[in-house]
Amino acid sequence: MSLWAVGTIAGALTGGVLYHAFSSSIQTRAANVSTALHECSIAMVVPPPPGPVPAARRIEQRPFTELVKRKWNEEIESAWVSALHYDYAGLWSRTKGYAGELVDRAKSS
Repeated sequence: MSLWAVGTIAGALTGGVLYHAFSSSIQTRAANVSTALHECSIAMVVPPPPGPVPAARRIEQRPFTELVKRKWNEEIESAWVSALHYDYAGLWSRTKGYAGELVDRAKSS
C-alpha cells in the first residue's frame, strides 16, 4: 500500500474514533442531565417529609426563671437609663464645693 492510502485510512480511523468518543460522551452527559432533571421535578412535586419539632415547642416553660430574668433585665435597664440621665455637671459642681470646704477647713485648722 502506498503511504497516501495508509495515511488516509489512519486519518479516517482516528476521526471515526474521536467522533465516536465525543458522541458517546455527549450522550452520556445528556442522559445524566435528563435523569437529574427528572429527579428534581419529582422532588418538587412530592411533599417533603415532616421535619423535627421546632425548638420553641421542645423547650419547657419555666415561669419562675423567666420572671427572675425579666426582673434582672428591668433592673439593669433602670440602672442604665438613670446613668444616662444623671446630672454629672451638678455632681462636678457639688464635688468642687465639697473639696473647697475641705480645703478651707484644712487651712483654718
